[in-house]
Amino acid sequence: MFLGSFGGGGIPMRDPVIGNSALSFWRYGHGAMLATVVIYVGLVLMVWAWVRLGRAVLARSAGGRAVLTTAAVWMLPMLVTAPLFTRDPYSYLAQGALPLAGYDPYVVGPDTMGGIFTDNVHFFWQDTPAPYGPLFILLAQGVVLLAGQNVLLGVSC
Repeated sequence: MFLGSFGGGGIPMRDPVIGNSALSFWRYGHGAMLATVVIYVGLVLMVWAWVRLGRAVLARSAGGRAVLTTAAVWMLPMLVTAPLFTRDPYSYLAQGALPLAGYDPYVVGPDTMGGIFTDNVHFFWQDTPAPYGPLFILLAQGVVLLAGQNVLLGVSC
């Protein structure tokens, strides 16, 4: 899933990691299709492995330490992947950037602001005002303040 996320996940429009590198084939055409297949194969393998681990726990051949270790080892690569199955984190960043740019997120959508955050929001949500409460907007603002214009850092936070 980690490998496939860089082509089949919710990758930024201007990707500074893969962008114009030799791995850019992973983002377009057949490469993107292959990356998506890799994600789904990884998902199936992970579910299969969790079922096997669950059976081992029920049979008392694996304990809590094995479950925690397995969960940690599987979560670590996911912390640095592109968002899988959604582009919502980019929308959250844009909603947090709106008040910082002087706009009311409950009146306008991200397309009003323009810029790096808006470029990555799905077109369907471009002109939609924030459906989130003030606490969420405040947290999103904090992430944008912390990340600056770095979309990858913002999504990771």
